[in-house]
Amino acid sequence: TLVKFFINNILNGVFPLWEPFVYLGTPFYAISILGLLNPLIYLVLLLVKLGLNYYDAYLVYLTATFFLGCLGFYCLSKAVLKDDFLAYLSFLAVLFSGVGGGFFTQANMLLMFVPGVWFFYFLISFTREFKVGYLLGLTFSLMIVLTSYIPAHFITVLWIFLLSFLCLYFKEARVLITGFLRFIR
Repeated sequence: TLVKFFINNILNGVFPLWEPFVYLGTPFYAISILGLLNPLIYLVLLLVKLGLNYYDAYLVYLTATFFLGCLGFYCLSKAVLKDDFLAYLSFLAVLFSGVGGGFFTQANMLLMFVPGVWFFYFLISFTREFKVGYLLGLTFSLMIVLTSYIPAHFITVLWIFLLSFLCLYFKEARVLITGFLRFIR
């Protein structure tokens, strides 16, 4: 119902910052809780404008987000494993595992998983080639994950990844830092 409230307001030309139905008015916290700052939510708006009802449009949005996450997991696996077949198997594992089905019962987890997977894909790709496109993807996915439900989960995973990398690959970390400084110059 909160997504419907948000989409109705957007269709009427208003970005809702206030929810008038709770305690005679409160700030509209669902913007961050439901991932309404994610640009993909406007797929629901488009589908509603095309005549689909809100519930079906929201399910299409969740399905599209899930497949976008599976595609990101395939790209991440391919970047890490450097093998197309193993990356395809990992894509199938996410697609048909119980974790994939659980995303539809806990949509907030899906909204954190997808930009998190793309963030790590762009991070690995950027550290290998230092291209501006990877940096833009890294920035965009970080913006989405930090405006999601609970960004502290992602930040915890990121810190564990960075500390593990520094402990295990200290010499390579120095090379990456000098390469990044060259990229900035």
